Amino acid sequence: MVKVLELSSPKGRATSRVLVAAYLLRIYLSINSLGFTVSLPSIMEDLGFIAFYPVLLVLNSSSMAVLALVGGKLIDILGVKRMTVLAVSGVSLAALGAAFAPNLPVFVAFYMVMACCHGTGITMPVAMICDISSQEERPYYMGLYSAANNVGLLVGPLLGGLITDTLGYRFISLFPLALSVTALFLVIRYYPEKAKKSVPVTFDGVGAALSSMAIAGFIALLNVGGKYLPWSSPVLWGGGMAVAALVAVFLIWERRAPEPLLNLKLFSIPSFSVGVIMVLLGMPSINLCANYVTLYVQNGLGGTATFSGTFALPKTLCVLLVTVGLSKWLSQRKHQYKQFLILGGCITVFSSLLVFFGLQWLVGGARVFLLYGITSLYGIAEGFCFMIVYPYYQKNIPAKYLGSGVSVQTLCTTLGTSFSATTFGSILNGWDDNAFTAFPWMGLAVMVAALIYLVLGGFGMDLGGKDAGAF
Repeated sequence: MVKVLELSSPKGRATSRVLVAAYLLRIYLSINSLGFTVSLPSIMEDLGFIAFYPVLLVLNSSSMAVLALVGGKLIDILGVKRMTVLAVSGVSLAALGAAFAPNLPVFVAFYMVMACCHGTGITMPVAMICDISSQEERPYYMGLYSAANNVGLLVGPLLGGLITDTLGYRFISLFPLALSVTALFLVIRYYPEKAKKSVPVTFDGVGAALSSMAIAGFIALLNVGGKYLPWSSPVLWGGGMAVAALVAVFLIWERRAPEPLLNLKLFSIPSFSVGVIMVLLGMPSINLCANYVTLYVQNGLGGTATFSGTFALPKTLCVLLVTVGLSKWLSQRKHQYKQFLILGGCITVFSSLLVFFGLQWLVGGARVFLLYGITSLYGIAEGFCFMIVYPYYQKNIPAKYLGSGVSVQTLCTTLGTSFSATTFGSILNGWDDNAFTAFPWMGLAVMVAALIYLVLGGFGMDLGGKDAGAF
């Protein structure tokens, strides 16, 4: 049996409070980021630069992606506790500055600082969980993390829209601030101080610059390709070759750097390298539910914005039920992890088949009820992914490279979301922006990713793994 927490002991109580802080931080970062995203059109219109809106979104997502690796390395150097306090304090202060900015330049400056701090801080909650939990406990704690993440994803847009429509966007950063303050208090008061004797004190600035340029260029290509420029454009091909060259130079540099930004020896650990691919493959179904179901309901079925928002509820509830209800039970059945991982992949494949065939065959209300069922099934599969893939991915990361290892997971979620969005966008363009006919084919693309996920889960996931002897 897995002993999750001894709440009666002082150490157990302190650990539980640190876990609460990690979950509050995850909720806060989601609410703050999504709240600003919802209110951004109103902000840009009020400041008189609505045309700058799509550019700012790309800059925001690129900044958060490129700084994930930087944040992970800073954890290795400064420690989880110190970096958490610095990054989350930066997000909160920059959010206040952006909300009350008097003009566009001031707003953009604070907004980008907020995005950069968010990028370095998004890794912190997972790093905190990994730092204070054992291998056996982690599926339970990561299940609760998934629940907290979905609460933030659900509440963020709703709260952001409500505050913007009633009080105005300048109040957007005030309401979630209590979560940040509470979490920081718990971290400062209860997070254990740990000596970092063997951790280097140098920072790989060259590696950070090379990775930032490569990741930002890749995301820019995905956002521009097929939308503003055809994929056959010489500009895109030239940009692609430039990104490939930056990646090659980055890898060569990291192999030779005395203290690399990302230690490439991590990829010699089977659980790490396989887990990275599985995290990437898990993002298409999450992205489909988060963004394209809304598009299908509004533009394909003619539903209202409010009606389309209701489709997020069953998916979120299923994630919560699976993670909260089964995570502790599953953590006691390590020998069955692979079976449950395969079950989650099969659910994703089945749901995607329903998207492709069911939504084309059914009509009227039956199609709507089927879509509610599909999002619910995707939620169940997502719950299994968080409880199994993420702990599996993290299990053999050496303690002194915890930040770097976990930051790759964060980067993979961003790249997986961007790549799937590009794939879905290309499908939509191929059907002349007709969401009704394009959406089933998006489901087929998700099914392909899920099948590869199943192959890796069934044949490439060695639960025994190897230790970190290379380090």
